[in-house]
Amino acid sequence: MKPLNYLLTFILLLGVAVPSFAQREQEKYLAGAVPEIDGKVIFTENVHIPNTKKEQIFNQAEKWMEKRFNTQMSRVVYKDMDEGTLVALGNDTIVFKSAFLSLDQTAVTYQFIAQVKDGECNLKVDKISYTYGQNERFTAEEMISDKQALNKSQTKLVRGLSKWRVKTIDYFDELFEDVTNALYEIAPRENIGLAPHPAVSQREMKPTTVEINKPSTNIGSAEKVIPAATFAGTTATINSTDINLPKNVYEQIGNSNLVITITKDGEYYNIPIDAIEFGYAFGKPIASVFVPFGSELYDALENSNTFSISLYSKDNASKDKANLKVVCKKILSQSITPESIVDQSLRKELGAKALQKFYIGEIIDVWSK
Repeated sequence: MKPLNYLLTFILLLGVAVPSFAQREQEKYLAGAVPEIDGKVIFTENVHIPNTKKEQIFNQAEKWMEKRFNTQMSRVVYKDMDEGTLVALGNDTIVFKSAFLSLDQTAVTYQFIAQVKDGECNLKVDKISYTYGQNERFTAEEMISDKQALNKSQTKLVRGLSKWRVKTIDYFDELFEDVTNALYEIAPRENIGLAPHPAVSQREMKPTTVEINKPSTNIGSAEKVIPAATFAGTTATINSTDINLPKNVYEQIGNSNLVITITKDGEYYNIPIDAIEFGYAFGKPIASVFVPFGSELYDALENSNTFSISLYSKDNASKDKANLKVVCKKILSQSITPESIVDQSLRKELGAKALQKFYIGEIIDVWSK
């Protein structure tokens, strides 16, 4: 009977845990998630880009809006550089549920306004309305406001309106994230607290001829590492029967110049970096790196599916051979912006230094001397 008792206990615990998780998932859609001004639903976002001129921000916002709102029903309708104002009318589709022979969706229209000044772009979405089915028309105030879409205690979503509120919040969160990422692309590198690297600043990427970067089974004095069972680093552990990193890899990092190499049009480009982390995620050995928006490395990684990390000894006068090379396939990238930092004190402390993008690459090959 003991196995049966264990099973019943597990089922009871699962029954308790699932609602708790679902409740936590709903919290972001509860009171205050849909802001109102004078009884009207208005979503806003303030994007700060220090030391960036109004004209630069305006041009970048205009470029993004012309690309985003580019149909007869969804278009930019007003722009004035002197005022710093851009206005677009959005017309899109929000899908509630899509399944075989079943599609539940609504058309959504809205006004998008970007108000630009030096170092800042204030975004606003208002006049949101929906067309559901053939001729059912609703306003955001009728469908997603706290008064309509939440119960009296504002602790739960109203069943019939929950999909409208959840999907609308998600839609405009993604919209603001998209335009924010576009605006951060013009942020100068020094705005995020990183001075341009001497080997990178004031120049365009130029191909190099470092021998270690050429694909080969025998690269100079480098030899392919024989796969082993484990690698134990200072802050990470990699267990893989296919990939092996030296046990002293973090010691090597501390004594090495780090370079990321990408391939473009058959040429190899070396770009110095400040730090790299190795670990294990998604069932794979990985390397991860934070990259400043708008930097040379950011542009390179955005346009490349693979990259390699090379470690060159600081004490070695010859820079033509790396002590270690790790080849990676990009599997994840995530933007890090000030608005995405939930710790308010940390957000204030970092300020514009938070303008980064986080890349994870699966380690697919390792070469070492």
